[in-house]
Amino acid sequence: MFDRFKRLNPFRESLRKTREGVFSRVTNLFTQQVIDDALWEELEELLIRSDIGVDISLDIIQKLQLRVEREHLTEAKELEGALRDELLELLGGTETQGLAKHEPM
Repeated sequence: MFDRFKRLNPFRESLRKTREGVFSRVTNLFTQQVIDDALWEELEELLIRSDIGVDISLDIIQKLQLRVEREHLTEAKELEGALRDELLELLGGTETQGLAKHEPM
C-alpha cells in the first residue's frame, strides 16, 4: 500500500530523503571536537540546503558566531546547543520576531 503512495508522489519521497540526509549530516557535524572554519562552512551549507533560505541561514550563522565569541565556546557540542537555541527562537517568535521578520526574496 505505501509503495503505491511512493509511486504517486516521487517528489515527496525525494524531499523526505533530502531532509533526512541534511539533518543526519548536521547531527554528524557536531561529533567533531572543536569549532573551526571547516565546521562553520559545512554548517552554513547544511542550513542553506535545509530550505530555510540563504538570508535566514546567514543570519543564524552570524548570531552563532557572535555567541561563540561572547560566551567563549570552543567545543562543537556547545555550538550544537547554541544552534538548537537559535532555531527554537526562530520558530517560536511572535509576529515581529522569528520567521515573520524575514521577507521572502
